[in-house]
Amino acid sequence: MKKSAFALSLVALSLTVSSAVSADSSSIDDVLAGALACTDSILEQSRAEQEQQTRGEMHLYSVPYEHAIAVQVGTSYSRDARIQYIPVIETSYLDGTTPGSAWSECMQARGLPTPTLPSE
Repeated sequence: MKKSAFALSLVALSLTVSSAVSADSSSIDDVLAGALACTDSILEQSRAEQEQQTRGEMHLYSVPYEHAIAVQVGTSYSRDARIQYIPVIETSYLDGTTPGSAWSECMQARGLPTPTLPSE
């Protein structure tokens, strides 16, 4: 009886962990897709502003985004992390005094996490 209860709890834990990993692994793809869309959008808007203003700068670069999953069962602990570099744009045409703010606002409007930018 104890063995079957243990086996059932182990299967339930495996299913829970498997579904959590599967569900969470797509969210890193969502962050990457959102970052690409925001970068493209901000770049397009900046180019339109560039036609109006002759002075300004645009910087494209990437930052690491870590997506970690931690599971603790009793005293056992496991952590799995994926790191994906995502594109960022800083543009003086749209950012005002805070570099990267237009891109960060775009990411936040999509409900996506915004990694810390090097200039912050």
